[in-house]
Amino acid sequence: MKKIKKNLLFVGMIAGCIACRDNNVKPVEPPPSTSLDGMYDVISITCDYPVDLDRDGNPSVDLLAETHEADHASRYYLELNTEIYHWDPDYYDQRIFLWIPFTNVFHDDAGNFLEVKYGFTNLLAKYRYNETTHQVTILGNLGGGEVTGAQVISDDSVEIYFTASFFTRQGWEVLPLKGVYKRRP
Repeated sequence: MKKIKKNLLFVGMIAGCIACRDNNVKPVEPPPSTSLDGMYDVISITCDYPVDLDRDGNPSVDLLAETHEADHASRYYLELNTEIYHWDPDYYDQRIFLWIPFTNVFHDDAGNFLEVKYGFTNLLAKYRYNETTHQVTILGNLGGGEVTGAQVISDDSVEIYFTASFFTRQGWEVLPLKGVYKRRP
């Protein structure tokens, strides 16, 4: 009888502990995948609609052709990077560094348009990658421009969707762009 009472008391304590547990405590999330980490070369950057950035009268969706930067494509690359901070719990800072053409517009002293030249600039975003679902989630952007999405298209290639300002025939426009990138060997 004593043993039954002890067992019932033990079961009661367990039930009480389960009933009293804090439902606000979030379970520890598994670490995000770092399998996308690395450097990627640009294959293409296209706009959702034709634009005439070089003012030659021939609009195109090919951003590198319109900016005359196809010969300098090595400047426009993608880096996916994970920094792990061993805090309690570990913190994973995953970032997208996206190097794209940067518009420099030149005017004369009277404000008349002279020409456009291109350099390069970096868009920066935070992301998470779930290797099981192949889902890339954009968590936020840091700085100018905006990374709006990403998709894994093969073991060594990704698509990045982003917006950036370019000087067109209509003046400054925020263009919806898609970059395709292939992992460096």
